[in-house]
Amino acid sequence: MAFSRDEVIDVSWRYSADHQALRSRRTHFSEKWLMNVIAKFSGGLQSRLSNDRKSILQKRRVNELVEFLTPRSVQDSDKAGRSSGSLTWRLSRGEIGLSQSQAADEPFVIVPKPEEYSSKRLKICYDASSDTSRRGAELKQGFKAYAFKSTNIIRKVESDWRMAYLARQPATSQAELSWKVQCNAPGTIKKLNLRAPRTEFESGQVRFSVTVDGQTDASVPEYYVRNFSPSDHNPNAQVIEITATLTGGQGANAWQHTQLFRESIDSPCSNAFELEIEFH
Repeated sequence: MAFSRDEVIDVSWRYSADHQALRSRRTHFSEKWLMNVIAKFSGGLQSRLSNDRKSILQKRRVNELVEFLTPRSVQDSDKAGRSSGSLTWRLSRGEIGLSQSQAADEPFVIVPKPEEYSSKRLKICYDASSDTSRRGAELKQGFKAYAFKSTNIIRKVESDWRMAYLARQPATSQAELSWKVQCNAPGTIKKLNLRAPRTEFESGQVRFSVTVDGQTDASVPEYYVRNFSPSDHNPNAQVIEITATLTGGQGANAWQHTQLFRESIDSPCSNAFELEIEFH
């Protein structure tokens, strides 16, 4: 049901792709009784309106009824989920959408472009305040734009504290986010520079690891690492993967006790993630 200052409308049909199935579930009251109740409420609200306003509402209502006669087909845009309201509220209503509620996404491998080979440098950045990812001059929306894997990771905005960050989905005990760079022969990886701010509360733990050509080479003890050289162990390294693992925390808000790239939404890029790869 939808309510406004001028009318009450049954909008169930607008959100249905199968009217027959919808009608079979509407058994508490008869359709005729419901229509009469809606008409009574709308009539009361419109009693104070001018004839011109009533005419506009009547024409709009006729157009909506014609629209409702044909069930809607589901479009990709319908799968995005509600964007307004708190995350907890949207989760409780099942309106978070496929893109955030699914456990994992299709892997994305970063393959250096010719200009990146020429400059011998590749740089990926993510800013939580604007939820944008950058690769050189290329700007994309969302933290998953260049991510290899994302499992149980969401972006959280705290409107009261004016902060934004990545965290685990509520009611999950572990989450992972990773980036993977794969060179084409004869390119090889020379150095890694990593800026990966993390925030931990209570017993929450955020751990970063670096894997080179399938072998875990090192864990990242600090949020800022410069000149990590996989060539010290593998001079022909062509694949490098950086993985963040979020675990721990206490109580109902344990998922918020492990945070990535927390920063003020009023200070963009003040605590952004940066991944820089140098090539031989």
